[in-house]
Amino acid sequence: MYWTMFRNQLWIENQKNLKRNLLWIEIVLLGVFVLFIFAGLYIAIQGTPDGVTITEADSGKIPQLITWPGALAFSLRFAAGSKLLLIIFVGAVTASEYTWRTYQLWLSRGVPRTLLLGTKFISFCLPILLVVTGALVVGGLITAIFSLHINGNLYLEQINFWRLGLDLFRTAYTLLPYVGITFFLAIATRSAVAAIGGCAGYGLIIESLLGETLLLMPGKIGEVAKYLPVNLMQSLLSASWTPPSLLEETMPSLLTPIPAAIGIAIWTLGFFGLALWFFRHQDFSG
Repeated sequence: MYWTMFRNQLWIENQKNLKRNLLWIEIVLLGVFVLFIFAGLYIAIQGTPDGVTITEADSGKIPQLITWPGALAFSLRFAAGSKLLLIIFVGAVTASEYTWRTYQLWLSRGVPRTLLLGTKFISFCLPILLVVTGALVVGGLITAIFSLHINGNLYLEQINFWRLGLDLFRTAYTLLPYVGITFFLAIATRSAVAAIGGCAGYGLIIESLLGETLLLMPGKIGEVAKYLPVNLMQSLLSASWTPPSLLEETMPSLLTPIPAAIGIAIWTLGFFGLALWFFRHQDFSG
């Protein structure tokens, strides 16, 4: 009975997410951004405008980034940077359910609070995968054209499609802590503005400005900084994007993949647990 209710509720939440215009607008915006970046890189190696210089080293690397197979991994880098889009989506969707009294409706129908919030949180996995897949598909399509024009071949035999699929899920997985933080703030404050602003502010101020700086500090501060979501993301994704022989040299201060994956899970489940605690103690009688 409980499993059937869980499955039905998760199906409903997934369908609601797929029908939200905000999700598809964000995917289109990310796709346009990826398209412009790849197009700009392609134009850069065709000829640079006056006053713009590109070093020989950069001009040699760019073709590898905009042609297969390297372009596919490069596309996932853009997907990894899409956390702001997911913060906006999760914050807006979660908080709007209070305004529309959706939570009150389901609770009045006998849906347990834990099941209701659990399915709501799990349903965000689908939008994450769609955003990451969207970046990969757009990047893959435009760079397929560049690959045929520059190399005359896609070199499909060089692509490990199994690893590419794993990299896609790995990239999506690294975005979960930001979903967890936003979800918690939306439940605790019942405000989309507070949730989006709070998580975006954390990402822009604490992580962007202090994350790498704290990582370089000696002692416990540097050790603690390794467990910030942004550094856990870098730890997990660098193992995928960086050749093993260069990983220790380029990322000596980050964690190995397994501890990084565990850290991401702790961040995600920790904030979901806090959100659940607040949700179970909220008054919906008003």
